[in-house]
Amino acid sequence: MKGENDMNRKIISTFLVFIILLSLGTITFAKTGNEKIDWLVEKKFVEGDGSGDLNLNGNLTREEAATIIVKALGKESLVASYQNVENIFKDMNSKVWSNGMVNVAAQEKIVSGFPDKTFGPKKNITYQEITTMLVQVKGGLTAEEQKAGVWPTPYILKANELGILDSSMKSLDYKKDATRLVAFEMLYNTVKPNEDKGLNAYKAIVREVERVYSIDKDELGLTIFKDSNNASKYKSNEYTRIKHTNKDSLEDLLGKVVRVKLDDNNNLKSYEIDNSYDYLMGKAEFRRDEVTLNGKTYDILFKDSSDNVNNKLQFVYHNDEEIDYNDFYNKVESDFARITVDGNKVLAIESFSFSKVEPILKVDGNKVTFTDERSMVIDRAILIKDNVLKTVDLADIQDFNIGHVYGDRQILVTEEVELDGILDNVLYKDREGVVVRIDNKDYKVSDKFHMVYSTNGDKFIVLDSDKAYDDLYLIRGQEVKFGLDAAGNIKYVVSSKTSDEDFYVVSRITSNHIRLVDKNGNKVEFEISLKTSIKDVNKKDIKLNSLKEGDLVYIIKDGKDIKNLYLVKGFESMKIASVAINKSSDGKFALDKKYIVDKDTNSFLFHEDSKGITDIESMEVNKVFENTKSDAKLKAYIISDYDFDRLKVGDKVITSGDKNEINTILFTGFKQSLKNSKEEIIRLKYKFRVGYDDEIEGFVGDKSVVYKIEKNAKLIDINPDEYVKLFINESNEVIGSELIFNNSDKYLEVTKLESSSGKVVEITVKENNKEKSYWVTSDYIEIGFVKEDSLVKLHFNQDGEVDIILVK
Repeated sequence: MKGENDMNRKIISTFLVFIILLSLGTITFAKTGNEKIDWLVEKKFVEGDGSGDLNLNGNLTREEAATIIVKALGKESLVASYQNVENIFKDMNSKVWSNGMVNVAAQEKIVSGFPDKTFGPKKNITYQEITTMLVQVKGGLTAEEQKAGVWPTPYILKANELGILDSSMKSLDYKKDATRLVAFEMLYNTVKPNEDKGLNAYKAIVREVERVYSIDKDELGLTIFKDSNNASKYKSNEYTRIKHTNKDSLEDLLGKVVRVKLDDNNNLKSYEIDNSYDYLMGKAEFRRDEVTLNGKTYDILFKDSSDNVNNKLQFVYHNDEEIDYNDFYNKVESDFARITVDGNKVLAIESFSFSKVEPILKVDGNKVTFTDERSMVIDRAILIKDNVLKTVDLADIQDFNIGHVYGDRQILVTEEVELDGILDNVLYKDREGVVVRIDNKDYKVSDKFHMVYSTNGDKFIVLDSDKAYDDLYLIRGQEVKFGLDAAGNIKYVVSSKTSDEDFYVVSRITSNHIRLVDKNGNKVEFEISLKTSIKDVNKKDIKLNSLKEGDLVYIIKDGKDIKNLYLVKGFESMKIASVAINKSSDGKFALDKKYIVDKDTNSFLFHEDSKGITDIESMEVNKVFENTKSDAKLKAYIISDYDFDRLKVGDKVITSGDKNEINTILFTGFKQSLKNSKEEIIRLKYKFRVGYDDEIEGFVGDKSVVYKIEKNAKLIDINPDEYVKLFINESNEVIGSELIFNNSDKYLEVTKLESSSGKVVEITVKENNKEKSYWVTSDYIEIGFVKEDSLVKLHFNQDGEVDIILVK
């Protein structure tokens, strides 16, 4: 009888799906996109009635399940003789259609019923019950396996090992009724084609990947835990190295327990992570024989402490290098760790110590800039996303990802997650230190790495732990966005309420309108209503018409309208209070080294002539210095963060409060330097008139060119066919000009040329019937091709040497 049972169990994979459908009536399976269900359809185990209703959310009854098993075991021929036999279950009798099926199932010890000796034929079968039946189909449990615990634990463990329960079923509540969808997927896992024939199956822990060990990217190093199909090639605790062909990196498998199937050449054919183990990450504290992570303590056993090596510590990596545990816990402070846990035993540790933890502002090539505006070159980046570690290109890193710098120019990055909520409070707790409470949940501020905050998402300020409450006072009760580092500490907070206030410079005033220049150099216009408060810096009311062009004002807006306008400094007073900008040792203008200028510094530049202000623009401080003529009397009016706080005009703006951190700077006495501009010599096509024309058109050789005129350009009138040198800025606009040859200049005859290495070094011309010789600069410009007897016009530099030769 036993041999017959074994034979029948072996043939189940060819007809079990067909049997389940016959036993339950006609079930229609349409194409679902579910690989497992569609495989059943493809193999023609099922035929639908065209209705398209798969009823995958329906349930199976216990009598239906018993029927499936009896037919699968080939015992259907016994059913008729058992139909009228008294059943061992009180609620079964010959009038119940499934009486024979349940009798046979009980005889074969497939079902055992409930303690009250009932079977419950119409009850839905639960996951733990269908799991038990399918394990029986695959041969049941060994005597040793039955000792693993009380039912249904041994069957669930066995179903996991056999692959009947896959990773998608880890969170099943086994006491609940089974849905047809999951039951069919379990069934597929039981009867799927035998693609594993000839393969060696093992349970192992991944101990080496390319990131931490000198192996190829397509290799993994394993320590074998268990030989799952008596392959006998590797035994427990043996090491082997395997190859894989996965396109995606498998580096996140480091420390994970996997079920692998290998061919005889150690090529990986399939793998599955064993989720009966726990894979945890966070800030960990390591001691001699235990580790505490996320508030829970786990034991560390070493391989010589008992016979079972599979629940011992297998390896430790720190900053991508293997290290002995004794050296690790005695000498290393870990800021973040991933551990593998079996019950309460730690099997693997991957740890990191960071030299810097900071939100990332931008990435340029291999240079990463943080919110503290410091940059560093990074060689390798690892991204943590959905608890997975993966090496990525630096280009894949997004703004506000949090960078954790470790080792030699390496960075661990936590991907930005849109976390937001209401900032309730800032507290100090004895054991935790400073915590930020958002939506009634406390987030710890790291004791080692500072937190930053911003009221506008641009300028970030380091949170002072001793003044944390005061620092974040202005954004309490506001909606904020925030980010957490790898250890779960809060790393930054940004107020999502835009602080719509800043410095402006007055451009024009009418009876009820004001035109201002903003920090980006844009001219913006507002209507002044009766609701607009206009005051001086002492908070005294003033009239709109008392404001003048060039005055510095502070604006607080309410939507599109001005709510408050403060006159901070009049233009003439500002010029008087301004300080001269000196030159550094290299002859360039520079601020005193004590001052700090960053990307958030407001910088306004005034253009003036003898009549007053001609234009107001915004220009970065370093650009001002680069573009200022050396003989200019450049001066600046400076408002530091400290000065701003003392003005008490801000509403929701938080500054550093530093006396040397420049908040706003305004430059006067500027003269445009042409030194750093591009030069182009053109022959004019049309007459150019200063003050009338906004572009200049001419020829470079035979090529026609057109240039726009920068609004503050210093130019001269030019006639057609005259040659002019144009000075062009980075925006490709003309900022200056120099007449090279006018139409009245005479052509001179070349009588002699002295050359060296193909270049003219001296030129002799006939001038007023007399020959005269001139030295030629080494970088002279030749328009045309000069030779003896040529007619030319000559242009001379300040040293009297010829620097431009125009050939007729």
